[in-house]
Amino acid sequence: MKQYLLIAISSILMTISWYHFFLYFYVKTESKRDLYFAISTFGGSLFALFAFLMSGRSPESILWLHRLRMLGLMICISAWAYCMYDIYFQKSMVPRIYFIFTLFIAVLLPTKWFLSLPVVHYHILWGNMEFNYFYATTNIAYSIYALSVLIFFIYSFFRVALCNRPPVAKIYGLMAFLPGVVGGINDFAVTHGLIKNIMISEYLVFGFLMSIFILFLKKEKEDYLTLKRLNFQLEDEVNQRTADLTNLNLQLTRENIQRKQAEKEKQNVIEDLSSALEKVRTLSGLLPICARCKKIRDDKGYWNQIEAYIKEHSDVDFTHSICPDCARELYGDSNSTEQKNSN
Repeated sequence: MKQYLLIAISSILMTISWYHFFLYFYVKTESKRDLYFAISTFGGSLFALFAFLMSGRSPESILWLHRLRMLGLMICISAWAYCMYDIYFQKSMVPRIYFIFTLFIAVLLPTKWFLSLPVVHYHILWGNMEFNYFYATTNIAYSIYALSVLIFFIYSFFRVALCNRPPVAKIYGLMAFLPGVVGGINDFAVTHGLIKNIMISEYLVFGFLMSIFILFLKKEKEDYLTLKRLNFQLEDEVNQRTADLTNLNLQLTRENIQRKQAEKEKQNVIEDLSSALEKVRTLSGLLPICARCKKIRDDKGYWNQIEAYIKEHSDVDFTHSICPDCARELYGDSNSTEQKNSN
């Protein structure tokens, strides 16, 4: 029965681990707590897996499997500490200090200072279920580490209980730390011969990791609802901005049409003025004119009748008539003469 439970625990924790690795590396959540929790559940999976592999092995194999099992536990608790402190006590130095201490203890894992032969066998009947536990002999380094785990969990438990967080957040934190406290007490007491009881460390590791997983699911739900609310707000802002841009575009279109009309009218005025200017031909400057016959010399040196010159250089047409003085000179009697018109 124990073997089935251990392989089930290992499989569940490994699945949770890969799920959070996926969130961190592929979904790009940019939340380190996803990475920490993925590493923690990976270590917890190894802890349960190596416990499963101990059954039916030689004492030497059990010794090494026990060491590997403790390595998985060290990975699990160290990463778990980073994860929980990132949630409740950001920028705390406690996880870093505990990680450095764990690295120092991990160096002693392959030595006799941590675990050694002989292997202790616990055979426990619990109702209709039979449990067999195989543990190597624990030594001073193991005792120091087990005691440090217990102290760390108790300290963290009370720190969460006294932190300035909402009651619901405190309850989730206490649920995550409490299995570690109970498991630490049980493991330390059983491996040091203080009590002879069922070894529940694997199940408590599973329990506190599942508690954190529930906490993560709650956090993901809150993030989803927050994201959904922000989505609606963003859609409203986009719709409002689109409406504003549409109105602005219509206004610019109208202004553009008006500007084009004004430019067209301006061009029409320019064309009208240019056309009128072409029709207006003026004479300016000094004109060389004969003092006697009144002919005008043009730019080429030719002498022209004054009528021909003015007609050529302007839009003036001449009509000829005889003034009264000339009529008297020509006809003598001013009373009997009439003005003669000719073309």
